[in-house]
This record gives sequence, C-alpha cells and structure tokens, in this order.
Amino acid sequence: MSSEDPSSRRRLVARGITWNTAYQLFEVGVTFGAMLILVRIIPPVEYGRFGAVLGFLTLLNSFGFGCFVAHALQLPDGHEPDWSLHWSAGVYIQGLLMLACNALAGLCWLLPSYQPIAPLLHLAAFGFFFDWPARLRAVMLRREMDFRRAKMLSACSMALQLGITIVGGYLGGGAYAIVLGANVVTPVPLAVDLLLVRRWRPRADWWRWPDWTAYRPALRFGLQQTGSALLWSVRGALEVAVLARTVGYTPIGLWNRAQALSNGTVGRLGHILVETGYPLLPRYAAEPAVYVRQATLFVQVLSLAVLPGVLYIGLEGRALSRLLYGDRWIAADPLIWPAALGALGLAMFGVGSAVLLASSRLRACFTLNVVAAGLSVPMVGVAWVGGGVVAYAWALAASQFVAAAIALASASTLLARGWVRSALLPPAVSSLVAMGAVLAVTHLGLASSPWARLCVDTVVYGLSVGLILRGFFPVSLAAVLSRAPGSDRLSGWLRLPVMPVG
Repeated sequence: MSSEDPSSRRRLVARGITWNTAYQLFEVGVTFGAMLILVRIIPPVEYGRFGAVLGFLTLLNSFGFGCFVAHALQLPDGHEPDWSLHWSAGVYIQGLLMLACNALAGLCWLLPSYQPIAPLLHLAAFGFFFDWPARLRAVMLRREMDFRRAKMLSACSMALQLGITIVGGYLGGGAYAIVLGANVVTPVPLAVDLLLVRRWRPRADWWRWPDWTAYRPALRFGLQQTGSALLWSVRGALEVAVLARTVGYTPIGLWNRAQALSNGTVGRLGHILVETGYPLLPRYAAEPAVYVRQATLFVQVLSLAVLPGVLYIGLEGRALSRLLYGDRWIAADPLIWPAALGALGLAMFGVGSAVLLASSRLRACFTLNVVAAGLSVPMVGVAWVGGGVVAYAWALAASQFVAAAIALASASTLLARGWVRSALLPPAVSSLVAMGAVLAVTHLGLASSPWARLCVDTVVYGLSVGLILRGFFPVSLAAVLSRAPGSDRLSGWLRLPVMPVG
C-alpha cells in the first residue's frame, strides 16, 4: 500500500479496530466467565507461585525470538522480510531458551524457598518450542494487517488456554493448570495455522546454521529490544525473588490480582489500540511532517482510551473486585489504586517509547528503559526493609509515573506543537470532573445496593467524560474519532468538526 493512499490506510485501521473490538468483546466475555470460576477453585498461593514463575519466564523471554522477528514490522512498503531466515534464526534462539529454562528449574531445586516453582519451570520450558512458529506467524499477520485471521486465531488460543486451565483447576492442578494453559498450549493455534493450514515452508536448508551477517539488521533491532525487555524483566524477577522471601506467595498473588483488575480491562484496550496502530507508524517515518501528525494522533487515541479507564478502575476498584473476585480477595483492596496508577504510568511510558521506536530511535528507546529500570529496581528495597507489599506497590507506581513523564518528554520532538494540550489535557480534565460527579452522586445515596451503586456510578462517569470532551475539547475528540469505525456518522451526530483524511 502506498504512502499516498491515506484513505485506504484509514479504512484499514478502521477495519482493524472493528476486528480487534470484536475480539475484545469475545475475550472479555470468556475471560470474565473463566475468572469467576478460577478465582474460586484456585487459591491465592497458587496464583502466587504462578506469578513467581511468570517473573522468571519474562526474564527468559527478553531474549526470545519475538524481539528479532519484530524487525519485519519496521520495514517500509515494498521490502518483503526474509521469513525463511527468521525461521532459521528462531529455531536456535528458542532452543537455547528452552535449555535455559530447564537449567533455571534445576537451580530452583537446590534452593528451599524456590523448590515449589521448579517443576512449574520444567513444564513452562515446553512453551518455548511452540512459541517459535507462533511468533513468526503473528508478525506475518501484523505485517499484512490481516486482523481478521489474527483475531480468529487469538480466539482459538484463548479458548484452548482457558479450557485447559479450568479443567486442570477442577482436577486440583493449581499453578500447573495455569502454566499449562497460559505458557505451553497458547501458541499452538498460530503454529498449526502457519504449518498445516497455510502450508508455509521455509527453505530446504532451514535447519543449518543461519547466515547471521544477512540477519544483522534484525539482530541489531532485536538486541536493542532484548536489552530493553531484559531491564524490565530483571525488575520483575527481582520483585519475585524479594517478595517471595519477605512476604510470601500469598501477597504476591494479591498483588498480581490487583494488577489484573487494571491490566485485564483498560490494559486490554490499550494493547488492542497499539496492536492496530503501531504497524503503520514506521511506514510514515520517512515523511517527517506526516509522521508528526500520525504520532500525535497515536498519543491522543491511547491517552483518551487509557487515562479515563484507569482512574475509573481506581475509583470503583473495590466494588469491581467484589463483583469479579468475591470476598475471598478482599485483602487485595489496598493494592488496587497503586496498581491502577502504575498501569497508567506504564501505558504512557509505552506510548512515548513506541513513538521513538517507530522512527527507529533505538538508542533513545534503550536509554529510556535504562532510566525506567534505574527508577523502579530500587523500589524493591521498600519491601526488603520490611515496608510490605502495599508500600512497595505505591513506591513502584511513583517510579513508573516519573518514567512515563521522561518518555513522553523524549518523544515530544516527534509530536506536534501543543501536543500536551491536545492529547493529555482533555482526558485528564474530563476524568477528574467525572470522578467528582461520581463522588457527588454517591454522597446523595441514590442507590441502595452496592451493585446498583456501581451501575449508577458507571453511567455517571461515562456520561461526564463524554459531555466534558464534547463541550470543551471537540477538536481533540473529533481527531480521535476520525479513526473509529463509522466515524463520519458518529462525528455528524455529535456535530464535531470535520477532520482531514491523512
């Protein structure tokens, strides 16, 4: 698709949002139903063990094939990636990670505090094998922007994951059921689609030692991504190591559940929008004026989607926790606000980093991750000195907010002048006004039961956000809605300014 065809790209983005939204609705429905079951059949200590395993797996995945094959998304139109070379590199990268995971499990057997997670790591090691063709297929689909097929395969993966986890949980599998579902079988549908449905095949000599010289651009990109991911995963692994020794696995499970309240709702929406919009950003990088407009719009969309949602989760988190998790997880209540604010900080940090990455500012991206890790890693010391998991959560959220401010400031040279006023101010003002409206309505006591009050609060919050945006920030709202499916009709109904295509 040529860069001179903005209307076609607009339709492509709108189609992507449609499919991603449809998948989001499916995913929310099935995960909500599965969560209602899982939080009642799997105890917090098992979630804590899974959280510990996830911290180590995140560390290993920092070196994963996904970091290198993602270079295919950076190539401009007209440059077809060498998928066969990616395949050859992947078999060696993922094979080494599989061996490393088993070695790490062997080390855990020697340490009493970590023996409970050693067999879980052995099980998770199999996931690295299936992840090799799955990562390749996922990037192929993102490159083609074939959201329909990608989301259908993701739906199959989700159904397979949750089905195995629920059955395993009922059979008493605990953390084993979660690891098997989340880390072993999830990549299978993508791998099957690549090799059996599409019948894609690499070159005949794919198993030979790859031509690393030809793979150098992907290596350079992937190593930068690896370094950045490694910095974040070291923090996660350090968090697990310290919290497991100082507070135990149950508080880790509570912390993970509080994070899931934000990550599993607003975080999903942010992920979908990034997944839809990012593949196009690098294709604008050769045209600075166009890139500035598109990058600013990218920040506007993400900010408007994430900021009001995160503040809503913080405001109504306790009621949502009772509704979703039940009274069994009441001890996670003090962790909801810091988890929500930390999610907001991470989202804004990711937005700034994505703008820099799409313009191939690899060194700047790596420097940002060094700064973010330098800010967050010392926060683990709060738990180490006896501050507890709540104090640690607040300290971590503060560090993530500082990192987000630095990332957005670094990306500001690639954004339009006045981007703070157009991208950050509208969602911030509308969210704060909406919070005030909810608190005022709550004070009036219009709803008697907790669930009725939650429904009233949700309606008041949503209407307040929408009215403030339409009344005081119509241009910003029109810019964001210009990429939504049916944007012309919606903008006409709201009587918003007409935005240029491009």
